[in-house]
Amino acid sequence: MRHMSILGFGLSCILVGGFLANQFVGAEVSAQQQTVERSGLWEAEDCVGLSAGSGLFLGISGALLEELERLEDQGYESEANERIENALRWSGLAADLAKNFEAYCE
Repeated sequence: MRHMSILGFGLSCILVGGFLANQFVGAEVSAQQQTVERSGLWEAEDCVGLSAGSGLFLGISGALLEELERLEDQGYESEANERIENALRWSGLAADLAKNFEAYCE
């Protein structure tokens, strides 16, 4: 049951990460450039990289959670637990990048 709630969390993170990455890539670059120019913070391309990196790390976390479910179904509990730990690490890195984006790019 614990793994299913973690899986749900991971999938939610993937959806949110994809949404955020989509929001900050493309049309938002010009808005970010204006913000950067006004506030003297990081360059827009660096901010886009932070956003894309956060989305990528959430995607990795989600892939690990999908693998976790497969491993659990096959009875590999120890390996499944390793995937949980790794997924949490990757989602933590994604959160760190998102915090940096918030601090330096908005």
